Amino acid sequence: MRIRALLLLGSILPLTACLSTVTSGTSIETSSSVGAGTGSTGTTTSAGTTTSGDTGVAVGSTSAGGSTTGTSSAGSTGGSAYEVRVSTVAGGGTFGFQDGPGGRGGGALFGLVAGLAFDSVGNLYVADRSNAAVRKIDPSGNVTTVVGNGNYGDINRQGGRNGPAEMGEPYGLVVDPQGNVLVADFYNHDIRSIAPGGEVSTLSVIEVDGVPFGALSDIAIEVDGSLDVTDFGNSRVCRIDTNRDAGFTLDPVPQYPYTAGLTHPLALTLNPEVDVYVSDDTEVIRLLTDGGTDVLAGNRTAGFADGSGGPDGGAEFQSLGQMALDGDGNLIVADSFNNRIRKIDREGNVTTIAGTGESGDADGYGGPDGGATFAWPFGLAIDDAGSIYVADTENFAIRKITFYKP
Repeated sequence: MRIRALLLLGSILPLTACLSTVTSGTSIETSSSVGAGTGSTGTTTSAGTTTSGDTGVAVGSTSAGGSTTGTSSAGSTGGSAYEVRVSTVAGGGTFGFQDGPGGRGGGALFGLVAGLAFDSVGNLYVADRSNAAVRKIDPSGNVTTVVGNGNYGDINRQGGRNGPAEMGEPYGLVVDPQGNVLVADFYNHDIRSIAPGGEVSTLSVIEVDGVPFGALSDIAIEVDGSLDVTDFGNSRVCRIDTNRDAGFTLDPVPQYPYTAGLTHPLALTLNPEVDVYVSDDTEVIRLLTDGGTDVLAGNRTAGFADGSGGPDGGAEFQSLGQMALDGDGNLIVADSFNNRIRKIDREGNVTTIAGTGESGDADGYGGPDGGATFAWPFGLAIDDAGSIYVADTENFAIRKITFYKP
């Protein structure tokens, strides 16, 4: 099982041969979306205003699997009873590289998708790994290519579908307050920056504590503008200073024997206190704070089980993907191998939001007994209405989970 996870992670290349000030964002409703609930104020990266459409999405603003903090106004997975609806935002079923309208059956096509991130006006950015591209879904549901021409490379210049700029394998991404899209380029072992005008550059920092970056898999922005990145290749989390030209390795004191070191950390996100949630190859989600390293959920056993979190709890995961905080402070987790989206509440309890465990691309109701299915869900982002966006890797699609009162 682990071999399959690693193949999806980095060696798929031959297929082609947070914290910022919150502004209002945009939500695009799909014809199959029943509605969104309301929740308490939470934290996210950006936000949006609401329009309507028939593309199958709500593109809003927020917390993504690498970005966090600010204040989100509505919607959450917590509180009283709610029902869950899963729909398709764009792509699905067919591997390809084509811009166009989103929605199930629309013209837009993706390859293997990874990280997701919103900007302040409601555009959803997608790391399209196997096409070596960063794509954008605008608030009206149209899909365009921001950078990448389908070729793997490390060329800095102008982006766009036909531009000369190239990437190695974009994985995690985040949008900073100035509108720059920062990308963890897995294959090139560096951090790329896409300016609002489309110009691509590489951050000057290429090593931390004397060790060159390995494969980078995720990225988040601190409130002061510094960056946190998961160095998957070197099994560490690094913090890049506000000038973005130097950094250091986060090395908090372990509180349990198996938190002494990370093993291939793949994803991270931040809470309002600027603590770092990180998932790694041991099927454990850790919380890194100034006081040490704690285990939020997972017991180092690859499997599937809802239940209590903590190092001795019964909850189990298999091949963890990205994470994002919702408006009530629940941590939403992509459980990739289990084809499920999970939730860890503020008390540490783990439940399943959507996915049956079977691999598939069915839209419909969520919950463990619903009919909606995923195929290796990985990337996550949450809009200001509390809807969750999922990069559904093996379906080559972006999916949306909406919560509503029955």
